[in-house]
Amino acid sequence: MALNSSQRATLKAYIQADPVLSLLTTGIDSINTIINTLNAVAAPDYFIWNKAVPTDSINNAVVWTNFTPNDTPDTTVLFQNRALICQIKLEQLQALLTSRTTFDATKQTQVAGLQDALSNLPSGNAGANRSAGWATVKLILSKPATVVQQLFSTGSGTQASPSITTVDYVDYEDIRLTTEW
Repeated sequence: MALNSSQRATLKAYIQADPVLSLLTTGIDSINTIINTLNAVAAPDYFIWNKAVPTDSINNAVVWTNFTPNDTPDTTVLFQNRALICQIKLEQLQALLTSRTTFDATKQTQVAGLQDALSNLPSGNAGANRSAGWATVKLILSKPATVVQQLFSTGSGTQASPSITTVDYVDYEDIRLTTEW
């Protein structure tokens, strides 16, 4: 991925401020060291939304049985409305996941749709709300950031509130142009 001039300036400032990276000399070994350092997982942990979450992982975390009301079916409007809400949320979930192999969690409107589909299902006893696995799915939607992803992220970077990054990785050309050796 080619960095733009503003990103290169930010990266150059980061490299110059780093007590180890700033001491590296010119050459391919130095560039490779910088690349490996920047593409390594950041420490301490910093989380970003994952752009390619396998939909199988999401499907395996969903509590599918919570879309079915616990109560014995009856003909009351109240029961029918609860069952209808569960059905609508199930269809919403299927629309978000069907025909995909991955889910892009950087698309926050779709994440909000997942949260809505998996939360507040009136399927418990007497219509009590239940979750269909939102807490687990939310954890799956984030991943630990690399150093460069953290550098180019906005947000808090916690697993409860992951950040969004604009740069996924750096390569040889990015570093060569940034350091101008």
